[in-house]
Amino acid sequence: MHVELLKMQFTYDDDTVRKIMRSMDLMPTCYWTRSGKFSSYRGEQGKVAKNIVREKYVIKQKKSFKFVVEQPYDVLTTDVTQINILGTKLYLSAVIDMYSKEVLAFDIRNSPNAAQVIACLDQLKEVLPEDVTPVLHSDQGTLYQLDGYQNKLKEIGLSQSMSRKGNCLDNAPMESFFSLAKREFIWRKNFKSVEEFKQAFAKYISRFNNVRISRKSKGLTPIEIRNQALTA
Repeated sequence: MHVELLKMQFTYDDDTVRKIMRSMDLMPTCYWTRSGKFSSYRGEQGKVAKNIVREKYVIKQKKSFKFVVEQPYDVLTTDVTQINILGTKLYLSAVIDMYSKEVLAFDIRNSPNAAQVIACLDQLKEVLPEDVTPVLHSDQGTLYQLDGYQNKLKEIGLSQSMSRKGNCLDNAPMESFFSLAKREFIWRKNFKSVEEFKQAFAKYISRFNNVRISRKSKGLTPIEIRNQALTA
């Protein structure tokens, strides 16, 4: 909110914005937390790819590490998370660009399976520029070890990268997006049906890519970040 106001030439400081929001009962509820995490890991059931992201795109710091991705479409990340809508368990698969944080593909189904993650790759094929060869990073989930998935990656021209077991921080941008989507949208809305949720979520993704700004992004949307980098 503070960044949005600055873009509108209202130069209030953070504390003032919080006080005004609090007086209007507009304090954010996007910091709610809930337990529960989906994992498709069932051991090594196929080919485990090397961790290209850790080797080439991470700088180690004293107590943490930093991702260094220099342009859009260099490194993408993907995962599947479980959500509960009206007592129905659904599974959301998504792919985001580590540079711009743009959501490039997503798919929602009643069960996580090969068809779902391959459907995301099909979406990627439609939106990626022809001259790019991204790295696509994931955990070691069984779905990402399947021959059909890995063959699809080769067909599209993507290099596969996987976190080492127990090193989920390599996929932190994906986990961060899932957490934000749940706190900011999924848990805050009341849906009348699963189908209504799916339609509303598609609109949320469009808004996330084209409208939503943050302080970390210096007031830019993911699409603006991507376009500025490509035209620089």
